Amino acid sequence: VGVGSTKFLYELCLIKKSPKVIDTNIRKNIIKENKEAGIGVKGFSSPEITENQINKNKEGIIYWVTASPVIGYNLFSDNQKKIVASAEGLPPTTSGRLTHNEIWTGNIYLTGDVLVPPSLTLTVHSGSVITFTPNKSDYDVEIARTIGDKRVNVGFNERIDIIVEGSLRILGSKKARVVIGNPELKEEAENPFAWGGIVFLGRGIDSLIENCEIKYANIALSAWDHISPRMNRVVFRNNDIGAYVSGASHPYMSENRFLDNNFGLIIAGEAEVDFTRNIITRNRFGIISRDYSTGRVAENLLSKNTLGMEAGDYSQPRIQSNTFMANKTGLACRHFSSPRIANNRFRENGEGMRLEDRSMPHQAENVFESNEKDIYDIRYPGIESTDRRVNGKSD
Repeated sequence: VGVGSTKFLYELCLIKKSPKVIDTNIRKNIIKENKEAGIGVKGFSSPEITENQINKNKEGIIYWVTASPVIGYNLFSDNQKKIVASAEGLPPTTSGRLTHNEIWTGNIYLTGDVLVPPSLTLTVHSGSVITFTPNKSDYDVEIARTIGDKRVNVGFNERIDIIVEGSLRILGSKKARVVIGNPELKEEAENPFAWGGIVFLGRGIDSLIENCEIKYANIALSAWDHISPRMNRVVFRNNDIGAYVSGASHPYMSENRFLDNNFGLIIAGEAEVDFTRNIITRNRFGIISRDYSTGRVAENLLSKNTLGMEAGDYSQPRIQSNTFMANKTGLACRHFSSPRIANNRFRENGEGMRLEDRSMPHQAENVFESNEKDIYDIRYPGIESTDRRVNGKSD
């Protein structure tokens, strides 16, 4: 089979795309020097592959996730990859629970919630566009989590969610981003946000979203439990909430843009976020840190927001080397929060920093330039906090 061939030899393996199950033995062959795979297994086939010499192919054996080949002892040498499981070419799940790994490419139209179970992976290729039936779902997944003293559904009833308990890999490119969201926002509607959002649950560490635009969602992306997804060069645009992280999640977010959302990022529960080199602009609220959340907010630009960032409740974020510019209020510290605020630049804001309630921020080496008020301190009498600014004055 396949000696010296330049083709991907499904037919010579007696394997079809049809649901008919083909059981055959591929034994004692020399399969070598194919530009693609030595053996390909498609459809619902379950051949036995054993005692073959499989040499110098791109892939030794590639099988589609619907197939179930029985791979015994074979001798592999000098293949780029030995054995590969693939989902490419299979129809996407547009409503319901994935039963195997899937690869989405092109235009995908979802009619209901899509659930990625543990151990499975959904991959979305560059240039893909995912759209939704607006304000309607023919399959609703209900999964509850605790917020404060309440149990709430992490998704949205009658709005479509992509719920990830396994892994999600959205692999856009700089020239061909993945776009998730309908083409336009119906601002005149009672609820203009047409779909729920992407929901991460569990303990996964393999999820990655890069070079992607997510728009017109209730919560574009939320992370719960102990999940640690990575987001690079993602545009969160025109959502009610761009990203919401809670539980004990620890997402890594770098070089993203949050534009024209009501809330850019909310950090809640005991979440710890690593949030660096992002642009947060023209949102009503840029970043909200609350509950007992922690993490690092560093080297970001927060500009033209009504409120650049708020540290509230008992939160303790490290706010370092950011630029707060042209916001109505750059940074607000409220309730019993105790953030560490160092080496930031506050420029041309209405209020550079606002201190309220019993907050006790630790400030060091911050620069204040051309704000209407540098630091507006209206805390309870007797509350003191570390303040070693480079310049600026309190009002």
